[in-house]
Amino acid sequence: MHEGQPGAAPRRALVVSDSHGRLDMLHRAIMEARPFDLLIHLGDIHHGAERIRDMAPSQVEMVAGNMDAGSSLPRSSLVALGRHTAWLTHGDLYAVHHGIRELVREAKSRNAGMVLYGHTHCPSAVLFDSVVALCPGSIAEPRQPGGKPGYAILDMDGRGEMAISLRDVGAEAPHTVLTVPALPLRTAQN
Repeated sequence: MHEGQPGAAPRRALVVSDSHGRLDMLHRAIMEARPFDLLIHLGDIHHGAERIRDMAPSQVEMVAGNMDAGSSLPRSSLVALGRHTAWLTHGDLYAVHHGIRELVREAKSRNAGMVLYGHTHCPSAVLFDSVVALCPGSIAEPRQPGGKPGYAILDMDGRGEMAISLRDVGAEAPHTVLTVPALPLRTAQN
């Protein structure tokens, strides 16, 4: 049974990317991050989208990555996260290995105050040109120094603020890396 209510604004989201068929690592993250009411997968699933929907105790949003050839998943989508609008994309079409400027420009053109992306396999959470850019890293094939699989948690409160935490799979506690205020970000109401 899914914990999230369809259509309800999420209060807590688990964000993952680049699982590359490693559903065992995704399952570990799901168990560690519970409870949450939205799972976001940012692509490079390598088949198994329906299995992910079955294993998640929540609503699920997924986009296809460059390794998801033949997938029926969209390449990007817009979702409401609390009072914020987030643009979900894998990131490979926006040269994310060379920086996030193009990615942020595209998020702004879609009136999104946040962009969630993958592809780099390196976790990052920054505020760039008034847009929050979050990459949770890879749940299966990390490339950052230290090389630990990871994910992100988004905790939203009733005032519109959001705490973004990056966590290594198996770590004792997440580390809050960015607190996003309700303003001046573009919100779902704008």
